Amino acid sequence: MIFHQSKSYFSESLKHRQKEERKKTANEENEPDQQWFNIFKSNKKKNGNKQSFNFEDYKKLIRFVQREKKLLFTVILFTLIASCGFAMQPRITGIVLDSVKNSMDNDISFFDTTVMGYSIGVFSAGFAVLMLVCFASYWTRSYLGQILGETVTLKIRSKLMKSLMYKDTMKFYDVNKTGDLLSRLSADCQQVSSGISQSITEVLRSTMLYGISVAMMASISPIMTIPVLIWSGIYFFLVRNYGAQQVKVSKSWSEKLGGLGKIAQEQLDSIKNIKVNNSERKELTRYHGGLKDLFKVIKTRSLLETNFSVITYLGMDTLVIVSLFWGAYSILSGGAMTIGSLTAFLMYIEYCSVTVQYLGNAFSSISKSVGSGKRLFEILDDDLAQSPYKDLQNGKLKKFSSRKVANTIGTGFPVEFKNVDFAYPLRPDNFIFKKLNFKVQEGSSVCIVGPSGKGKSTIASLLLKYYPVNNGSIIINDQDISSISSSSLRKKIAVVQQVPSLITGTIRDNILYGLTEKEAKYVTQEDIEEVCKQANCHTFISQLPNGYDERISGGSSNSNSLSGGQSQRICIARALMKKPKLLVLDEATSALDVKSEKLVNDALVGLVKRRECTIISIAHRLSTIQSSENVIVLNDKGYVEEVGPFWELYSDDYSALSKLLREDIMAKSQEKKDIGDDDEIIEKKENPNEEKQ
Repeated sequence: MIFHQSKSYFSESLKHRQKEERKKTANEENEPDQQWFNIFKSNKKKNGNKQSFNFEDYKKLIRFVQREKKLLFTVILFTLIASCGFAMQPRITGIVLDSVKNSMDNDISFFDTTVMGYSIGVFSAGFAVLMLVCFASYWTRSYLGQILGETVTLKIRSKLMKSLMYKDTMKFYDVNKTGDLLSRLSADCQQVSSGISQSITEVLRSTMLYGISVAMMASISPIMTIPVLIWSGIYFFLVRNYGAQQVKVSKSWSEKLGGLGKIAQEQLDSIKNIKVNNSERKELTRYHGGLKDLFKVIKTRSLLETNFSVITYLGMDTLVIVSLFWGAYSILSGGAMTIGSLTAFLMYIEYCSVTVQYLGNAFSSISKSVGSGKRLFEILDDDLAQSPYKDLQNGKLKKFSSRKVANTIGTGFPVEFKNVDFAYPLRPDNFIFKKLNFKVQEGSSVCIVGPSGKGKSTIASLLLKYYPVNNGSIIINDQDISSISSSSLRKKIAVVQQVPSLITGTIRDNILYGLTEKEAKYVTQEDIEEVCKQANCHTFISQLPNGYDERISGGSSNSNSLSGGQSQRICIARALMKKPKLLVLDEATSALDVKSEKLVNDALVGLVKRRECTIISIAHRLSTIQSSENVIVLNDKGYVEEVGPFWELYSDDYSALSKLLREDIMAKSQEKKDIGDDDEIIEKKENPNEEKQ
């Protein structure tokens, strides 16, 4: 009994601790939700330092506007004109009211009334002209301000896209998925642009209008202006702390939105896989989970903005009420205050209220833009740390030389892996290769085979410098590629991947895609047809309605009108058009039928016979393997098990190649046998009477 009670007690205690831990974790994840009331408090970090608005981040954003100085100064000029004109309205209104009251007290007609020494008709005409100038200036300021904002948006997107295009290694793309990057290009760039344009136009206009309004109020009644100044000081203190929280919430919002885009992109890319596995409900649940996370942040942001707006209106409306009764008391007690000056004073308070609200909204927008800007600068600042172009300029990297190496046969590039150790950056402890060594003779064809998932395709990635090796060196054409710029190396290498990828445009555009614009100008139709015949795609292209000018959509073969085999052959033609000295085929013929594969292999064999190109193939098909001169067999530990001519290894029953191919044949035979057994069972179930007879 005691044991059961003790067990029950410890069980309840454990559940209580787990509940408290979950609650604590939830509070940490949704920290802004719990701190909306901290508008009145200083926002501090865990180390005790103040976490205020970071102007250094904002300065980075302002740099995008520096090239638009003429447009910026024009916006500032018209902002000054509009602000000065609108700031005079309350004062003029007060003067007119006092003049009208004076005329009423002295029984003067409307047409005989004078304002500041001018007849009321002349004064009204002048006031109308002033308002027209103000509205024209305001229209110009608004229009040019929007143009400035959109120009900045285009510049940011252009710079960001340039940064994404020129990332030197694939590590960045492994960490940052497509959906998240698209969110940064769209939502984050737009938020940053909005913050910059508002800060320049709204902050400048509101600050000027606020300063003129306070000066005018001080000229009417210095004593009544003091509460306004006190409230303004309190308000800007609140803005400072509100901005720090807004930056944090905005960054969280951008991250959640990017994560949601990443989920949607993954789901749409694998829509066929989702449908074949009946996983629609599962994926919807996953997407709705992302929506819920985003909605939590939206609620936090809405709560912050609502409380801030309420505090703003409450403070300014209190000032209006206090000033109204104070001014009325001053008038009735025979003070210097008049009805006109009290009206002007109250209008200036309203101006201050509106401008302060605009400043708060603008500062909120700036805070959001800084939060979104942090995500952009995570990409852009990375370029400062790693810039292959600068390394090429200052001599840290060299251009790849395609000169013929001495004492070699043919013009293809020799390739050598020397003691290469490699692990993917996201899995640094899981080494794919340890002390990998092999050589490929210039102008020869080599096929790399081995168990699935043991690094065959990784070799292709390392040859293209998609990733740096952890140790050792890769030598291409007698040059260590670690000291070579990636762009100059990739110009001389052609790769055909297992999954064909085409661009949106004509078939001609796709075939010429690997060439520069200058090189493409000198390519004739005969040259294009020649490589297409080698890739066995000329016949089906000629049968299309527009031939080589037929437009296709970009992406994988699933997203365009061509079949997988047709897309693959166009990719092979694109690779051959570059006239590469090193051609890497990563399961490039896996989507082709037997006839097409034979024709393509025959064309590649011709290149090898002329020693014009070194070919490294990665394949599982026996037909592709046997078309290569030599075979490199990798074992399941990432080492080179054996190297040699295909027929020599294949004829040896004890070789690693023979063993690997036998295992593959046995696996396929077992699969066919299982299918045959299933068919036999189905036939017996369909015809039970035949067995009895």
